[in-house]
Amino acid sequence: MNTKSFIILFTLTFLVSYTACFYAYSETNEPPSEKKKLAFVTKRANLWYKHAKDLKEKDVSETAQVFLEGELYSSPKTIKEIDKKNIDRSTPEGLIASYISASKKGDVSWIAENFVDEEKDKILNLFKDKKTLKESQEAAKKIQSEVIRGEAKYKGHLLLFIEQEYPKNIKVAETVACRKTTDGWKLTNSLSTDETFDIVFAAVSSGQVQEVKQLTLIK
Repeated sequence: MNTKSFIILFTLTFLVSYTACFYAYSETNEPPSEKKKLAFVTKRANLWYKHAKDLKEKDVSETAQVFLEGELYSSPKTIKEIDKKNIDRSTPEGLIASYISASKKGDVSWIAENFVDEEKDKILNLFKDKKTLKESQEAAKKIQSEVIRGEAKYKGHLLLFIEQEYPKNIKVAETVACRKTTDGWKLTNSLSTDETFDIVFAAVSSGQVQEVKQLTLIK
């Protein structure tokens, strides 16, 4: 099973130690555009999947980048643990609070409820393995604090940049995809093999996200 295929399930991804990630800001001298843009930059060697253009060995060392509508928050949004009776998925941060709380409790049905309907069965089946559930819960419990540092829009989804702090000042930053449904905001794995999402995921993890006022196309 590829860990990233099942958004932050706390089995392997969160056990990787990173130093504190940073977000670099970059501005042009051009007049501000109507919508904020973000640039995501990473080495192709950091990507999780070998996409068609990466099959040649010479491509692995090249830089990959994408530009998406989005923003880095001036003040990160703090996520607090909640009780099940206080679930509120009317906002993306409410969704993340529900998910992290469910993961810490090891409540499989609650965890699955945070995903879009078509993916709930996959999540339930994943956690039929008691070892996977135990590892997930133990890793989640190690999270000391969690914030959302920014967001981007892509293919009808909202991508959230989440940073978690672990003991010994270890910080992990990654991206999750969610979308608004009739039942509030829900997580989804539908972009897990998408190349653009892969680049965003890698760039956020390494801190290579730049805010730009306006994009200039060079022919």
